[in-house]
Amino acid sequence: MGEVGQEAKWTWAQFPATRLEAARMVIPLACSYPPLEPLKMAPLEFEPQQCRTCQAALNPYCQCDFRSLTWLCPLCNTKNNFPQQYSSINESNLPTELHREATTVEYVLHNVKPLPPPFYLFLIDLCVGSANPKDMEFLRETLLKALNFLPPDAVVGVMTFGTAVSVHELKPASDDLPGRVFTLKGSKAYTSQQIAKFLRLNVPGVLNEKEMPKHAPGSVPNTFFARLGDVEMFLTELFEGLEPDPWPVEPHCRQRRCVGSALSTAVGLCDALYPGSGGRVMMFLSGPCTEGPGMTVDTDLANVMRGHNDIKGDTPEAKNWTKARAFYDQLSTKLVRNGHCVDAFLNALDQVGFAEMRSCVTLTGGSCLLVDSYDNEKFVDAFKKVCLSMQ
Repeated sequence: MGEVGQEAKWTWAQFPATRLEAARMVIPLACSYPPLEPLKMAPLEFEPQQCRTCQAALNPYCQCDFRSLTWLCPLCNTKNNFPQQYSSINESNLPTELHREATTVEYVLHNVKPLPPPFYLFLIDLCVGSANPKDMEFLRETLLKALNFLPPDAVVGVMTFGTAVSVHELKPASDDLPGRVFTLKGSKAYTSQQIAKFLRLNVPGVLNEKEMPKHAPGSVPNTFFARLGDVEMFLTELFEGLEPDPWPVEPHCRQRRCVGSALSTAVGLCDALYPGSGGRVMMFLSGPCTEGPGMTVDTDLANVMRGHNDIKGDTPEAKNWTKARAFYDQLSTKLVRNGHCVDAFLNALDQVGFAEMRSCVTLTGGSCLLVDSYDNEKFVDAFKKVCLSMQ
């Protein structure tokens, strides 16, 4: 429910006062709020008055006692005192947040540290081209388009994977040295501490004094993420030079694709460098995980991918379902805790094992696009909308 002209819409007009009332609610208590819709009231240029128990803000639904200068929180029924600057308020002299039309307001906080810009990590599957040799060309074009869709001040990073996982060092145009590539085994998962130690990141509690790289004291050396405007030329050359995974494929076998190991490396890298800071992992995937943790099916083509009936009936084809699902659920927990998001752009005619990893996308607020080719016109339009919505 919601009053006419109210931006926030609730399923109920009142909150349950007791646990019994909450248990009897047929429709769950929920709120719908469009953050991009323009408000009728101008933002308030001062700190909100918050409940000392539940941190709810002062609003028109609070019961106020102007004689004792107290207000009652409608959520937890805690009595709170008005500050000294509210000493002159009364029924005819109400503060802005108590006006009836102030049911939805925004505050401008001045004493808050500015947040760092969000990051975008490209996680690229190089096991492409087996079904269509042009798939790699379409993938390159899609990645180059993504650079045009992202804002120039965006912070970006690049990882590729196939049989192994590669973390690419980014170099600005002024640096003539080529960027290094750090390669990890695709047969195992990695923690944030292991990633930080392997990549020699100056993260607290990981490296000792002798292992510290030569950087300014207190700084966090980070050559794996850079401002897009500084490395756009380097990324263009990197994307244009991408080639399919060189690892040989045996006859009647699938390619070795370490999706789980690559995603755990991406999650660990973001957790080490950007804990609690918003960002997105943009995963471009062309097939199921056949190597390492999170494996959906093995490389033998004689063993078919599990279907819905296999999962429901717990058949031998679904033997990896429970273990893989638990692995990706564990990664999604870390993603949610840090505010990181995973977007999955899937290029395949067959299954890619998304059911196992869907928690990494759905629980983090990501998007999933599935097409038969990155050259698909509908995919290009949808991909552009997703990228523009990230800004």
